[in-house]
Amino acid sequence: MIPTIRCMRRFSAKSSVVNKLVNVLQPSPCEARETKLAEFFAIYNKQMGAATCSNIISDVISHLAIQTPENTALWTFESKGKAHPMLTYNDVYRQSCQLANVLTGKQYNLKQGQAVLVILPHTMKERFLLLLACLQTGLVFCPYDPKELTEIGISQRIRQLTIDCVITDEDNLEMVRHCTYNPLRPLTKGVIMKGSGSELTPVSWNHLIQTANSLDSQYTKMVNTNPNMPVMRFLSNKQNVIQYSQEYLSTRLIITALWLSKYKVPNLVWMTNRTDIMSMAPWLFGSSIFCFESENLKTMFDTLKNYPIDAFCAPQVNYRMLEDEQQQEEHKTQLQQLFSFEPISADLKAQWLSLTNLTIHDDYAAFNNESKLKYFPNNAHQMADHDFEEFEQQIN
Repeated sequence: MIPTIRCMRRFSAKSSVVNKLVNVLQPSPCEARETKLAEFFAIYNKQMGAATCSNIISDVISHLAIQTPENTALWTFESKGKAHPMLTYNDVYRQSCQLANVLTGKQYNLKQGQAVLVILPHTMKERFLLLLACLQTGLVFCPYDPKELTEIGISQRIRQLTIDCVITDEDNLEMVRHCTYNPLRPLTKGVIMKGSGSELTPVSWNHLIQTANSLDSQYTKMVNTNPNMPVMRFLSNKQNVIQYSQEYLSTRLIITALWLSKYKVPNLVWMTNRTDIMSMAPWLFGSSIFCFESENLKTMFDTLKNYPIDAFCAPQVNYRMLEDEQQQEEHKTQLQQLFSFEPISADLKAQWLSLTNLTIHDDYAAFNNESKLKYFPNNAHQMADHDFEEFEQQIN
């Protein structure tokens, strides 16, 4: 009877924290927002010590799948620019649970703490879903950008990140297959095929989505989470192993969400940065994430014109596209906010202001440092250890 009571208290605490967070991020006057924030962090910091709310993003997705199941959560594109069907919050919750079940099921049989190397484009919906699946199951998500893919890079990551499973798509299958054959240390391997009826030629590569579609759309296995357990691991550009804990991931997500909603809560956010933590932050305030890579300024503004995007968050390289345009034309969009995690020069800001009548908000670093001291004094030092590596990874 006692374990049942403890379990009920844990879920009650999670629900309380998630409800407070959702309430904080709703549109409200500045003074009311500060009061809500104080109430939220009073509960959140207390519960973090009890490990009841370390997986904040999965809890929020589960909450929104019940409260607003038909609201759009994710909009992604294939490499050729063809849009995938939009995923609702119910879709994201259901499909991530199916992937969680297949990763920990009989075919993959992965256990909490084991590491999954995911070699998928940043704009692929399965990358988001696999990250959520890993968070639910206690697996360690290890991302690798296909644009930087090399045989040496694959081998380094398998060895240095202690990889137990490799997942990729058809475009990168041959190179990954060549680097993952090791009879002395066999890896679990999965591939995401473009067509559900496709046949697999490589032996031992399981069709991940085909298997997932046949499984339960809820994940009910208990995972013993704690704030210090690893949830993400990757190699920096200096080949250092960087590892994020549950606590670091949750606090960084909350800070990023607060920054993106500081002036106004957006509806559809185009996230062009390649940092997985940052990309998921809009979900904390119930917004939709738009994920697409534009090659030039024309493609960028055509996209902004054709879709109801009201917030654009991008690194310097995207904003610098404006410098290459010889003749600036008026672009009619629904944009209301511009963001950058990196500092933008005054001249470039002036160009964008002239073109869009919007100011680029590039004060993330200052907001991040202020928020860590204000809201997370107990783990500010740990977060500082990772900040430089994370931005280095993003910029390059």
